[in-house]
This record gives sequence, C-alpha cells and structure tokens, in this order.
Amino acid sequence: MAKIEPTILNRLEQYVARLDELCVAYYEDRYDHIEAPEIRVEFGRKYAKVINGRNGGSIHTFVDLTNGNILKAASYKAPAPNGVRGNIFDDDCGMSCVGPFGALYVNGANINF
Repeated sequence: MAKIEPTILNRLEQYVARLDELCVAYYEDRYDHIEAPEIRVEFGRKYAKVINGRNGGSIHTFVDLTNGNILKAASYKAPAPNGVRGNIFDDDCGMSCVGPFGALYVNGANINF
C-alpha cells in the first residue's frame, strides 16, 4: 500500500463512522430483528473500498485516496467511470451523496432513508 496522506485517512475514518451511524439508524428503524451490517475498509493502490457486510459483503462505495472523492461502485473491483458522487471533505463528510446501501444516483433520484 502506498503512503496515504494523514488528512485523507482521518477524514475516511470519519466518513466510515458516520456511514456506520446511518446504517445502524436505518436498521433500528426498519428491521429491529436484524443487526446492521458491519462497515469495513480495504485499501488498494488508488482507492479505499468501503464494504457493507460480513463474509465478503457488498461494495458500498469507493473513496479515491488522492482527493477524497466518493465513487459509486461499478463492480466489486472497480468504481463506475462516471461514479463521483461527493467528497469526504464536504461539510457533511459526504453523507448527502450516500444511503445505507451505497452511493445515490447522479440524476438526483433519492429514496427516503
């Protein structure tokens, strides 16, 4: 793993913590009998892969380790080419561009979470 700027790592940690809070609140509100999935991060050369769930799980989002862009996943291994949805350095830490299951659509379609 290449050296990552401490400011990126710090903000990524905040993003994941806020994402975890979002998922826990969502599951407590709708599925009181199901525990919220674990949010974890795997680091690659260029992107941090934010994973939702245990035992492999599903990709929630990718975060560009050079600039903090939050990207929608195209597959388990790569972000979508038009995938920039927000940035972890935004005032809300990027929460306005994601939901409990992944990045929101570019066209602004939003489901009430």
